Amino acid sequence: MTAREYLERARTLDGEIEAKREHLARLRSQLTGRAQVITGMPGGGRADWTDTVARAVELERELIASIDGMLALRREISQMIARVPDGRHRQLLELRYLCGKKWEEVAEAMSYDVRWIYQLHEDALAEVEKLMEVHP
Repeated sequence: MTAREYLERARTLDGEIEAKREHLARLRSQLTGRAQVITGMPGGGRADWTDTVARAVELERELIASIDGMLALRREISQMIARVPDGRHRQLLELRYLCGKKWEEVAEAMSYDVRWIYQLHEDALAEVEKLMEVHP
């Protein structure tokens, strides 16, 4: 995996984590609604609802584990960027990959021309490549 591919994972993780959180919130809402229906029901039909709720709880556990894995990967990428020796390169990588900024926004934040940002980015990726060789 190249440095660019490795870092790009951080850019997509935020969206994936947010989508899973929304899914989890909907699932919890559905579980709450079902629990209210179950407690108001007379004895009949309870087994069908219990199976559905059990499946929903299992899905919730899977979603939480998935979110935890994504957050761990984001921390790993953040730690890799923190090891980049050049401060300008670190700032560029953080703005682009951890903050999700567009190239123009990165250039503005760093007070550089976009063309210079592209060159700095290539140099920053080379530094990350070296770090990946030493600390895979």
